[in-house]
Amino acid sequence: MEKLKIIETANAEQRTGEIQQAMEGADLVIALSKPGPGTLKKRNGLS
Repeated sequence: MEKLKIIETANAEQRTGEIQQAMEGADLVIALSKPGPGTLKKRNGLS
């Protein structure tokens, strides 16, 4: 799917606001992220 098509259909209800309001009534949430330098910091020997 083209990026533009995803953008056009990803928020069909044009929800705005904080994440709590945007997710209200949702049955499913798919979240994507792209890690970058420093995204995950090592802590207690875990990364």
